[in-house]
Amino acid sequence: MKRSVLVVDDDGSVADAVEMLLEAAGYRVTTTESALSALRIVESNPPDAIICDAVMPGMNGAELLSVLRRNPATSSIPIIIMSGYDRCKVGEIGQDGFLWKPFLIHEMVAVIESAIQGNVAAFAC
Repeated sequence: MKRSVLVVDDDGSVADAVEMLLEAAGYRVTTTESALSALRIVESNPPDAIICDAVMPGMNGAELLSVLRRNPATSSIPIIIMSGYDRCKVGEIGQDGFLWKPFLIHEMVAVIESAIQGNVAAFAC
C-alpha cells in the first residue's frame, strides 16, 4: 500500500511540483494551498506524513504544526517543514524534518521516510 503525503504550500506551482515528484516516487499525494484546508483534510483522511511550507498567509506552518500537535488524533502525524528561508530563521518548532528549498527528490524521500519511521531530524545552524 502506498504511503500518503499531504503537501501544504500557498504557491500552487511548488505544491504541484512536489506532488509530481512524490507520485513518481510511489506516494499517494494530496495538495492544498492553505493550512485551514489542510486541517479539514487531515480531519477526514489523515495522511502518513505532512510536508508544509513554513511561510504562508493566514495560518503559517508553525501554527498548523501547533494545532495538529495539540489534537490527540493528529499529534503523531510526522510533519516536515519546507522553507526557502534559512532553517535557523525558521527555528526548531517541533517538526519531524526540514527541507530547505530547493531540495532534491532523494532528499525529500529520505526526510519523509525518516519521519514516518519516527526518526526526528537534528537541526544545527
